[in-house]
Amino acid sequence: MKFFTLLILFTTPYSVLAQSSAPQKFICNTGYTLQQCHRQISALRPILDKFHADALGQWTWILVRSEDWRPLMYRLAASPDSPAVTFLDKRTTLFEEALMESSAANRAELLRYWGLPLNQLLDEAVSHELGHSLCNDPDETRAERRARALQEGKKLVCEAAKEIPSAR
Repeated sequence: MKFFTLLILFTTPYSVLAQSSAPQKFICNTGYTLQQCHRQISALRPILDKFHADALGQWTWILVRSEDWRPLMYRLAASPDSPAVTFLDKRTTLFEEALMESSAANRAELLRYWGLPLNQLLDEAVSHELGHSLCNDPDETRAERRARALQEGKKLVCEAAKEIPSAR
């Protein structure tokens, strides 16, 4: 049911931007200008590349404006304080816009809650979500352990989880 709500929220009024050569899609929600969307996707892609997100095969990355993030997270019964969320069964990860660009207020809130500067928070959010998705595992503790391994350039170990088969 949660993803059905997500699908309704992101179908018609949202636009898919140019796909990379990999079977991955990047989507920005309504309210983004094309320039903002391209700029934020351009900030996200190198981090995804750094942590080898292409190993996921087909995946959708959705950027959500900060002003829409909390209401959407409440509707999806997800934590509004987390700037990213992954739906493993739908092969989709959502990122709050504040990770790529933020106002002074958003930056202060993220710093206060997470204790990391914005430039480190994007790496943390991406590596954490990949800790879930690369191992098809919803467990937060294991995802965080995997995030540390990814950040240190170590081989990812998917203990107690089934790996997602490549959609290639």
